[in-house]
Amino acid sequence: AGMIQTLHQRKDGSTFPVEVSLRPFAAEGKSLMVVVARDITARQLAELHLKEANERFQQFAENINEAFWIRDLEEDRFLYISPAFETLFRRPVSSLYQNARAFLGAVHPDDLERVTAAFVWQREHRQGIELEYRIIVGDHVIRWLWVRTFPILSEQGTVYRMAGIAEDMTRRREYDEQYRAMIQASLDGFLALDTQGRIMDCNDAYTRIMGYSREELLQLSIADLDF
Repeated sequence: AGMIQTLHQRKDGSTFPVEVSLRPFAAEGKSLMVVVARDITARQLAELHLKEANERFQQFAENINEAFWIRDLEEDRFLYISPAFETLFRRPVSSLYQNARAFLGAVHPDDLERVTAAFVWQREHRQGIELEYRIIVGDHVIRWLWVRTFPILSEQGTVYRMAGIAEDMTRRREYDEQYRAMIQASLDGFLALDTQGRIMDCNDAYTRIMGYSREELLQLSIADLDF
């Protein structure tokens, strides 16, 4: 018995791929062969489409600055990790393929418990998470990461994988801290409001101007203040 793939030619001269299986048998003292030919045009087209989709995925994932991954929740292992991980964490991708929790070794000690709990919650509840935390890379360099994960459904509609993306937001955090320090040092009053007009933050100058403590102001909205 055996199987081969070849091309057959129709009467009109067109060709198409076939999968041919061969099975010998004996009848009336003669050795015969059963040949079954299956048109595999549709299957090859599907495989080609999948290959092209995989190539497009590779081009996307390997040319973005953010680290991207796909993780199997049942086996708790990484199926794919983009090359940007090595740039971001300064660790080989192979370390994560060998141990899915290896990335936790880079997490800042002050953030480790929170980050570990978030990823445990993600696996138990099969839901995405979004968080910011610090990692320590190289020669004690601290980086801030913004991480978001989102579920992938199986054909049965159940969550069986989780995809994620990690972005280096260190410069943005540094800018925010510098901006906050500048506002805090200002002699003018500054407020930060949410979309409903509630006070989310303020500087010391504003508390002096209004006569409220910061804690009191954070309980108010802009409508509560008498201008």
